[in-house]
Amino acid sequence: MKKFYIIFLSAIFLILVLLIAIPFVFKNQIMEKVKQEVNKNVLAKVEWENFSVSLLRGFPNLKVSMKNLSVLGINKFEGDTLVAFDEFAIKVDLISIFSGKIKVKSIILDKPVVNAIVLPDSSVNWDITLPSEAESPVSEDTSASSAMVIKLKKFQINDGRISYNDKLYNMSASIKGLNFDLSGDFSEDFTNLNIVSTVSALTFTMDGLSYLKNAKLDFKSVIAADLVKYNFTFSENEIKLNDLKMGFEGSFGMPNDIDMTMDIRFFAKESEFKSILSMVPAVYMKDFEGI
Repeated sequence: MKKFYIIFLSAIFLILVLLIAIPFVFKNQIMEKVKQEVNKNVLAKVEWENFSVSLLRGFPNLKVSMKNLSVLGINKFEGDTLVAFDEFAIKVDLISIFSGKIKVKSIILDKPVVNAIVLPDSSVNWDITLPSEAESPVSEDTSASSAMVIKLKKFQINDGRISYNDKLYNMSASIKGLNFDLSGDFSEDFTNLNIVSTVSALTFTMDGLSYLKNAKLDFKSVIAADLVKYNFTFSENEIKLNDLKMGFEGSFGMPNDIDMTMDIRFFAKESEFKSILSMVPAVYMKDFEGI
């Protein structure tokens, strides 16, 4: 019996050593994979301060994270930050690393910042994909064209900020305090997607007129997704903008690469005067202070 305990404890110790050591063994391989994928698909300057790999935090999956990740513009947008994160983390299937095709299970963005810019000449800072080479032969085996396979079950945004500045049409918008949670199983042909999202401050301005100023937004939705036919049916949905509650139901589909089908109905869940009043443009709210 004593010998059995020694063997058992030795096995536990070996497992713990492997849990700690495996991430460091494969750290360089994973980092190179990530860099290769990024460099293949973007025309921008991508930087990050710290790259970490942990099996203990994501067990039985492997957690890969980058701290202070940023995507910086070049050429016309030199010095402008397109995207930045306090932390960009993904969980991948550990076994998939050995097969050479990394399966991504979840993506978590912590305090992301997105700055979208449109210049007067209509050029945009998010057009960072490299031009495709028309002369390149197209492989019939599309599954082998990428080193990553998305098998998402969770996509999460924590305390995000998004700004949009359109200098062509004199329009701007900003979102602060964005929290977004998408759960489902993208590895299945049919799945239910659950979305819960909140925004603490939504602002929209056009031609100097502020239509929304620090408005609050809540969004909940359940989507029945047919990922084979790309057909999505909406149910149990609710949008709350300030005090105005709205619902919507219907479907959206993409039967082919060109056509789109849409049948969506919006309706008000509450029609009280105070709900409508909460949507009055911010510039006019001083006229209603006594109501």
